[in-house]
Amino acid sequence: MTHEELERTIREIADEFSGRLPDQDIDNAHIFLDAGELEIALENLCAQVYEYDLPVTVRTFKRIRSAGSELGLRSSHWTDLTVISNE
Repeated sequence: MTHEELERTIREIADEFSGRLPDQDIDNAHIFLDAGELEIALENLCAQVYEYDLPVTVRTFKRIRSAGSELGLRSSHWTDLTVISNE
C-alpha cells in the first residue's frame, strides 16, 4: 500500500468507530493522520478499541492487521482485539 492508501485506510477504520469511541479518540486519530503519524494513529486506535472492549468485525480486523503490518507495527497492537463475524 502507498502512504496515501494507508492513511485513507486508517482514517476509514477510525470513522468506523465514530459513535462507539469517544469523539476525542476519533479526533486524535485524525490529528495524528493529518500530521503524517500513521503508526501512532493506528496504535492509539487499537489501544482505545481494546480499552473500551469494542468488538471489531473480521473485515475491520483484517484491515487493521494489514495496515499495521505494512507500517511495521508489532502484532500485539491488534491480536487481543475482540473479533466478531461480519455484520
